Amino acid sequence: MQRGIPSEWGAARARWAQLQGALFGMVLLLFIFAPQGAWAASEAAVARVIADAAHLSLNIGPRPAGSAAEAEAAQWVRGSLLTFGWSPRTIGRDTNIVACRGAGQRLFMAHIDSVPNSPGLIDNAAGVAILMEIARSSDAPDLCLGFPDAEERGLLGSARMAEGWAGDPAALELVVALDLVGQGTLGQMGLGKGWSDARLRWVHGLTQGRLRAPVVHRLYSRLLPHMERSDHAPFAARGAPSMLLFGMGEGEVFPRYHQPSDSPAVAPSPLDPEAIAETLDALLALSRAPPPPAPGPADTGLALQLGPVLLPGELLLGMLSLCGLSGIWALRRGGVAALQGAAWSLLGTAGLGLSGLALSWGLFDVLLPILAGVGLRIAPAEAERTAAAVMGMPASGWWALAPAFSALLLLQWLLVRRALRARVRGAEPAALLGAGFAGLACGLDPLLGAIFAAAALAARLHPALGAAPAVLLLRPDALRQLSFHGLVPPMAWGLALALAGLGLGARLRLGGGAEPPGPRGPSPSAADPQAPRG
Repeated sequence: MQRGIPSEWGAARARWAQLQGALFGMVLLLFIFAPQGAWAASEAAVARVIADAAHLSLNIGPRPAGSAAEAEAAQWVRGSLLTFGWSPRTIGRDTNIVACRGAGQRLFMAHIDSVPNSPGLIDNAAGVAILMEIARSSDAPDLCLGFPDAEERGLLGSARMAEGWAGDPAALELVVALDLVGQGTLGQMGLGKGWSDARLRWVHGLTQGRLRAPVVHRLYSRLLPHMERSDHAPFAARGAPSMLLFGMGEGEVFPRYHQPSDSPAVAPSPLDPEAIAETLDALLALSRAPPPPAPGPADTGLALQLGPVLLPGELLLGMLSLCGLSGIWALRRGGVAALQGAAWSLLGTAGLGLSGLALSWGLFDVLLPILAGVGLRIAPAEAERTAAAVMGMPASGWWALAPAFSALLLLQWLLVRRALRARVRGAEPAALLGAGFAGLACGLDPLLGAIFAAAALAARLHPALGAAPAVLLLRPDALRQLSFHGLVPPMAWGLALALAGLGLGARLRLGGGAEPPGPRGPSPSAADPQAPRG
């Protein structure tokens, strides 16, 4: 066999690697240097928001549902709206206020109540104050401002508001609820199955891609819409395109959540002028824009934001289809061997999940108590103490261990991947298992299936790219957020590894895998010095 062909093949692979590097470099530059622009909200507007939020949280103070303080806050909202030229009315409840201008096809909301014993500066006086500034300065011709009560008692106010809305709530162009704004980075939630690609592009363009839309939150809103816990949820349940704008602080949570320290009197104040300006600008842009475009017949509703870039839904569907075709190709080409390799990968995935649970138990139920017993207690973070007070979770130091836990889980993934390389050879098992898991995930939701399909296809370029679902699920901030809101205890973090391990075979080294066992024969040149060399 001549050596010219392998040499040419090696050169082609080198050129392909260079092309990949250039493409990934361009994407990275796009994420880093994407134009953002400056916020347009004036310093005077931000100062007015800060003053109004301080009035609600300090002068009026905690505003539990049904209390005299909540009624006083509602009266202040009503009087301010009248001063600014609006006509407030109530829907269903005496402290459930809404004011509209024009046809009222867009609705912005912020609940006026707080939990007992918390001044509620961020939750949610800042949101109310921002809407007051919109009422004071916005020239939007077609807008409603809603101030639901009793949000902290199960969305009672917004549920009544949606139930008593004049007309069909599904006919609204946009519903936006504010909660925990005025601190952290502004994020979006609630972008569920009612959102079309056209409307997602509309919001993305108006806000210049500056609002965070984490993939995990997007999947949560699509898969578990009944578990949405803010005022947009009752309108979303009636078919309105609704979303929540919220502040994502340290670890994607607000560490003073439902605490007496959620107050401007506790230094440092959690209010951030830049975060206020960010929210004001987003709302002003959404209130003034022309109506959103109607979805086309081929609208998928799967458009996905990654950083400042919005991936079209058609691209994700194409990835899903291509992954399915690769699975069919793998089955036809690999046959029984491909099925055997996929089975070994499936066993590796199950083992990975069980070992992740064992690691969770060892770290959080065994290691932390032992360390505390010998006087090496890990100091709990402020957010962890808040979770202990609100959710009853032990403040044992799980917040600080999240990065180490994620690193250990990924190390386990690498070890299992290496152990299976001797049994999972070639591209066929990986392609088959990747297509299978993408199909199962698609049964839950096409967006979830497209994410696994994209990971399986990306692994054909480089194995590390196939770990994208694992990175999404095992991010320390995502783990902390799940525990902070009481969705899962830290010990159950290992379940994330079982999910992240789905399609493990799709992340093995493709294009050959491990070489078959057995002695290697000498090369022709070593066995026969006279053999031709090309």
